[in-house]
Amino acid sequence: MKTLILSVLVLISLNATAQSKYVNGTGFNSFFQKTKEAKLEGKTTGRMIFKYSEGADTIIFNDNGTLVITPDKNEVYDVSTKKYISQASKSEVKVTYSTYALANSIEIEINNQHHKLSLIDGGCDLVIPGLKWRYIDEDKTEKLLLFFTDDSGIYHSSMKTPYSLTVKAGSWIEWSISK
Repeated sequence: MKTLILSVLVLISLNATAQSKYVNGTGFNSFFQKTKEAKLEGKTTGRMIFKYSEGADTIIFNDNGTLVITPDKNEVYDVSTKKYISQASKSEVKVTYSTYALANSIEIEINNQHHKLSLIDGGCDLVIPGLKWRYIDEDKTEKLLLFFTDDSGIYHSSMKTPYSLTVKAGSWIEWSISK
C-alpha cells in the first residue's frame, strides 16, 4: 500500500512539473484570426538577444516582414496556421512565429542552424511561457508585438541538445502587417 501511495505521489509530482513548464493558451485576438489563406507583407522592427554555445548576439530588426496564412483543410481546431516571418538584413538570423488554435511556436535560424520551440501539437492549447504578445489594430495595419519576459530556451532542430539557444529576457520583435 505504501508503494502504491508513493507511486501516485511521484506521478502527481511529475505531472505538475510537466504542466508548469507551459501555460494554458487563451487564444489570439488577431484581425487575421478567421482568415483561411493569405500572404501579406509588412515591416518588422525589434531587438533580440540570443545566447548560444558559440557566444551571444544582439540582433536589430528593421526589415520587411511577412504573414503567411495556410489553410487547415480539416479545420480541426482552427481555420489556418498563421506564420509571421522576418529575416534580419544585416545578419543571418530568421525568426518565424506561428499560431494555431490556442497554441504558438517560435523558430529561429542563426547561421543555418535551426532552433524551435513549438506547442502546436495534438491538443493545441498551450503557449510558450515567458513569451507575451499583443495585437494592435490600426487603420491599415495590424501590429503583433512579441516580448520575452523571461529567458526562453529553444531546442536545436536535431533535438540532441536541449535548449541550445536562449532568447534573453527583454528581447522583442514587432510585425506591422498591411491589411
